[in-house]
Amino acid sequence: MDTILFNNTIRTLMRSINLEMAHVMNQNFQPLGLSTSQALVLIELFRRGPTRVCRLSEQMEMPASNISTICNRLEKSGLVRRIRDSEDQRRVHIELTDAGVSLTTAAEERMLKKQQELANFVSTQDKQIIIDGLTKLNDLFHRTRLALTSDGEEDAAEETRRITEGSF
Repeated sequence: MDTILFNNTIRTLMRSINLEMAHVMNQNFQPLGLSTSQALVLIELFRRGPTRVCRLSEQMEMPASNISTICNRLEKSGLVRRIRDSEDQRRVHIELTDAGVSLTTAAEERMLKKQQELANFVSTQDKQIIIDGLTKLNDLFHRTRLALTSDGEEDAAEETRRITEGSF
């Protein structure tokens, strides 16, 4: 397959997959009055416990300014609260309120049910094929990024060529 066609096909499929995932997640969380981002922040807090915005930002791989804005909205809704660190008043932790715990539990139950429904449409063999393909794609991006940062663009181009031709 031609490299340009390969890259364009991957880009088109990834965009389509992201849009479909966003649509499914929005359908799942909107009935609870949550955006997908809000629900994911609540779920992260539920799983990991109280944390600082900067830590939440790292864990979710989102800019701290986005996390802070989401937390402001969640705080106004009574789902999270900010608590000053007793040892260092400059540090502020975000934690779920009781209402936040209840809503997050409902959100996780809805998400699990939706995941099960989606999984029922795919055979065990196809699930493995999808995982294998996505793993290879992830490895391709990872190896290309490493090549770009360590050996320059020429080595990255060669690495990408070998990967796309299947000679790795």
